[in-house]
Amino acid sequence: MSKATKADRGMTRNDSIGLCREQHAELYTGDGVLRLVVDHPSNARLIGTCAQACLVRAVDLTVEAGDGSAIVYIARGGSASRIATATAVQRANGAVGLVEWSIEPGFDHTATAEDGAEVHRITRIAGPQR
Repeated sequence: MSKATKADRGMTRNDSIGLCREQHAELYTGDGVLRLVVDHPSNARLIGTCAQACLVRAVDLTVEAGDGSAIVYIARGGSASRIATATAVQRANGAVGLVEWSIEPGFDHTATAEDGAEVHRITRIAGPQR
């Protein structure tokens, strides 16, 4: 789902989030309205999602202009727990990036540069599980 946007100096790429199994993410507009729910394709189907938002089953999602925040969840014991949040910002080159990450204890955030954008992943820290 890599999203390229045309800027004055060529093509720019927006940041994305790569989802692991048991994860899903929600994208909210700058006004706080739920815009998109992305669920990893190997997960059980989500129940009770907002009818106003688009639900997509994919391994990654790309932020777009107008997005305000992203929240990543993990399935735990039949319910979803928030594990990370980020703010979407428009960069000087026109690309949309994810910044100000807040990561819950027990998880780690990594960002890898790919094609001029960051691909963010939230992973469980190895060790004893609760």
